[in-house]
Amino acid sequence: MFILEREEYNKLIKCIELKRIVLASLNCQLNSDIYKQQRSGPAKVELKPSFHLKSKDEKTIYAVANFNVNVFDDDENEKIFNIEATFLLIYEMEEKCEDRVIEEFIKRNVPLNAWPYGREIISNLTCKMGLPPLIIGLYKVI
Repeated sequence: MFILEREEYNKLIKCIELKRIVLASLNCQLNSDIYKQQRSGPAKVELKPSFHLKSKDEKTIYAVANFNVNVFDDDENEKIFNIEATFLLIYEMEEKCEDRVIEEFIKRNVPLNAWPYGREIISNLTCKMGLPPLIIGLYKVI
């Protein structure tokens, strides 16, 4: 990132606020056949998050955070459950910003803002499915 871009990005960070996070859609499916089995082996977790810009106007950014989790029995490669959760994040800006700065914001900040919500709903839903809570790790920026 060039110095000018960093300055533009910092300008956006100073004038933007997260106004709402809304659970836009939720789907979970449990393979009920697992209760008929005595499962004790390890499970394989596939987490596929994605973050993108939905739309924007002069003062508002609408971003989407998708969390897709599939968990498989490691021994038999049979799906135990899956969870798909989509959040809409609504940001308000005091000033208009260039598209490239907003794109950078979507890549950097939206995951950080949405991650705790994704972690919480995944953990909560696994408990409601009668399973041990699935704890998703921290979102790490490298």
